[in-house]
Amino acid sequence: MTVGPRLPSRDSAEQALDAALSKALPQPLLPENFRSRLTARIAYLRESAGTQTPGARFEREHQERLEELDAAYVRMRRHALALMIGGAFAAGAAAVVLLPLLADVFGPSAPLVLTTVGTLAGLAAAMTTWTRVSG
Repeated sequence: MTVGPRLPSRDSAEQALDAALSKALPQPLLPENFRSRLTARIAYLRESAGTQTPGARFEREHQERLEELDAAYVRMRRHALALMIGGAFAAGAAAVVLLPLLADVFGPSAPLVLTTVGTLAGLAAAMTTWTRVSG
């Protein structure tokens, strides 16, 4: 009786695959508390799986997601407000420093030049942010 080529055992094939994948693919960066959060989430889902109906579980998870989105929205608004206040103070400081220097060079047109340069800088920053976010 002829026996075909011997196939590697499942364990050695899996080990070879794991070794090849670890060489070919970089290990993803995970937050420090990823493992503990994952374990806590699995435990939470196991606890609630038997006690809640699927509809109630869906509603609870939906409410949790809405709360997360709301918290992220508030964080984003605070961040944007802080950036606008910081930008306003920086623009005021730049105007105080640069306006006398520009008045020597451009004369009575110095405020217009400063305003134009500030507007162009703001547009450049907005376009940079827009292109980074949209694409």
